[in-house]
Amino acid sequence: MNAAERMLLDRPLRDLAVDELMASTTLRRPSFYVYFKDRGELMLALLDRLQDKIIGAGRPWFELPAGSTREDAVAALSASLHEVTEVFAEHGALILAVSEAAVMDEKVEAMYRGVTIQALMDAVERRLAAERRAGRSTVTSVRETAAALVLLNERYSSERLGRPPRQAPVKVSRVLRDIWVATVYGTPPAAP
Repeated sequence: MNAAERMLLDRPLRDLAVDELMASTTLRRPSFYVYFKDRGELMLALLDRLQDKIIGAGRPWFELPAGSTREDAVAALSASLHEVTEVFAEHGALILAVSEAAVMDEKVEAMYRGVTIQALMDAVERRLAAERRAGRSTVTSVRETAAALVLLNERYSSERLGRPPRQAPVKVSRVLRDIWVATVYGTPPAAP
């Protein structure tokens, strides 16, 4: 699995050949099939390893304490987006490969879109609803805004950090922060 993630740094999933993958390890091609039926199962195993990290990156904002100020909320959102960007900086090629595999493999799609992405959308929806109740946000379509923001994050981060030429994570994080803060709180954040 480590060899697969390393190889995905340099090539798209479609170019990941089992023969070449196994040649980069101390194992032979038949060994791959002891652990995985196909590349889809490999992607599921890799996603399983990464799923908690992806979802957990949003915790500073998702778990914002009651009684927080708008400034606290913006700071927590910024911290969460920074953490998300760090996950993509480290594993963006793998996340992009999983996203690509989801198009071709129903099991990968069910796990990635149906579990990982949906869990993020649900968490963002809950936070947006809490921000509305607290009077810090005027977002009207909470569910759809959550979906739009999560999908924007996933695609933009994958494109900018998952394939060469990779951008600086801090630049990606700032762009996402500006979009999220303006959308959720109605004004752009103060310049860093």
